[in-house]
Amino acid sequence: MSKRAKANIIFILEAAAMVFMLYAFAYPYKVEGSSMEDNYFTGDRVFISHFAAWCGDIDRGDVIVCDLADMRVIKRVIAIPGDSIEISDGKVMLNGVPLDEPYLAKDTYTGRNISLVMGSGEYFVMGDNRGASRDSRHEGCVKKSGIRGKVIFKI
Repeated sequence: MSKRAKANIIFILEAAAMVFMLYAFAYPYKVEGSSMEDNYFTGDRVFISHFAAWCGDIDRGDVIVCDLADMRVIKRVIAIPGDSIEISDGKVMLNGVPLDEPYLAKDTYTGRNISLVMGSGEYFVMGDNRGASRDSRHEGCVKKSGIRGKVIFKI
């Protein structure tokens, strides 16, 4: 094999590795809609880690991109497998304790009364702008297989 052919093969392998790394660890996503305001706005660009979703590195408070009722959306994880969640009188209780949500605007009211326990591989997600968000309160839990990536940073 000639030097030029080897160089071309190495270049192709390096380019493929680079594309895979970007896809797995820092894939760009454009925010659409108002459901995550005041933290993420339409037109904001975020980078998501597909790798975090593949490995199950998703925890409460993480912002994820997921499939929810035939939509690809950006939402915040509120409850993870095994958690119990109750929403009553505008307050969110997680595992029997009021949920501390410093990312929400002061005096945010969380409507729609719900009480459930997350099954294996189920995640309860909500938008930060609770009044303008179609989320798990309306569409049900997100399955682990529906999580596309975890937001790692916003530009």
